[in-house]
Amino acid sequence: MKGEASKTSFRDLGMTLSLPYNFADDYINSVLLPYADITSEVYLAVFWAISPSARNWMGAGTHREYLRKIDGLYKVAQGHGIRLNFVANVAMDPRQARLIVDEAVFLHERYPDSSFTLRSLEVAVALKHEAPDVQVSPSTLAFIDSPVKAMYWKLAVNPDVLTVAREVNRRPAVLRQFKDMGFKVKLIPEDTCIPYCPVMHEHDMSIALRDQLNQASTVPIPLRAGECRPFAMRIKADPRYFWLVATKDVLPGHLKHLKGLVDILKIEGRQAGSDVIRQKVEYYVQAHSLRSFEIVFYEEPEDAWERIATCDRDCFRCKWCAENIRFIGTSIQGIPSPGETVQGVDDSRTRNPGGFTSARLDFTRKKDGGTFSIEITPLESGRAYFRKTGVFGLAYIGKTEMAEVTLVIERLAVILQGMEHDPAFNISSIRDLLTGKSWTSKYQVKFSLKRATRKG
Repeated sequence: MKGEASKTSFRDLGMTLSLPYNFADDYINSVLLPYADITSEVYLAVFWAISPSARNWMGAGTHREYLRKIDGLYKVAQGHGIRLNFVANVAMDPRQARLIVDEAVFLHERYPDSSFTLRSLEVAVALKHEAPDVQVSPSTLAFIDSPVKAMYWKLAVNPDVLTVAREVNRRPAVLRQFKDMGFKVKLIPEDTCIPYCPVMHEHDMSIALRDQLNQASTVPIPLRAGECRPFAMRIKADPRYFWLVATKDVLPGHLKHLKGLVDILKIEGRQAGSDVIRQKVEYYVQAHSLRSFEIVFYEEPEDAWERIATCDRDCFRCKWCAENIRFIGTSIQGIPSPGETVQGVDDSRTRNPGGFTSARLDFTRKKDGGTFSIEITPLESGRAYFRKTGVFGLAYIGKTEMAEVTLVIERLAVILQGMEHDPAFNISSIRDLLTGKSWTSKYQVKFSLKRATRKG
């Protein structure tokens, strides 16, 4: 079988997976069990009232419900030799530091053999003082990009695992130094940021605050221009500079070069639906693609790994990546800043046969009759969207639970990304995307098309 062969090739690399937990009811059967044999841990955020996690909260509303959900996950994971890894990866004030230490001790006692990924070295020291046998490791936000920084953590708490900074993902010489120091190396192959982010300090503060506000609001909160996400997305969407992400993103076809250097591959996606997470996991365990998965779509030549692994990052004079990495398209997640525009597609007429300008999907929950609508249009300059693919923009209409509409839009966007590069795929084709999809079974969905209205 194709799936079995791909898993075997990944296993031969000597790596295991760290899988994101999204609190979805179908997670265990859809994500965890199919990849249990190559998974060493499942990571998840601590409860939202203890510490924000720089993501929208997708879990239970109360601590009791949160623990009940984790109890079920732990039982299954333990049966397959998989440990839980709790994440508290934002900077904390003394009050939050006290809360997270107490919560970590409690979780450690409730879920033996679990581990903790922390942004703060101070919190890690306090936790090891109260629970010497607990396993702690630095978050990627601790920015471990050199043996010196790794040495500080080793002297203070002696972690067995380092989650390395994204900037050294494609620096095998640095990864080898970490291995020589006795660490297991955990690597996040891709994330939403850019290398050497100029506003990295906001990873700890503004992003977590914005996501909490968005979670509590019925409409998306606009992002200010100085924050990391809109800046990163503008860089990624620009055909002149998209290739910068290639200096830190590891594609599946690169994994063979990291054999013996990386122990754990951490898959990003705590906010995604289980079907999206599974697609991303399968994308990596196949271990052969040199084409990116999401947000910015590009394809690398075979010789890009060696070139980038040994270059001096003098990007704006070198131009090698700009000239040799093929740009395919973009998928921008978020709301444009005031005054920001997006590039319209150059084949908009073929995407709108019959003069249709948008597709509208009206969702009605079968359980309680709750409704929301999603509008999909070819990208238009100056228009704000909740989510963008390379060709289409998605926005929602009406008030609803942010977590629910976010998951539905994310699923639709992933499906669109897999279809839209076919020139024959147009606005009318979206009707067919809903056929036979299990995630739509709890809704009644009405599909309609809108035509442009002529003025005058």
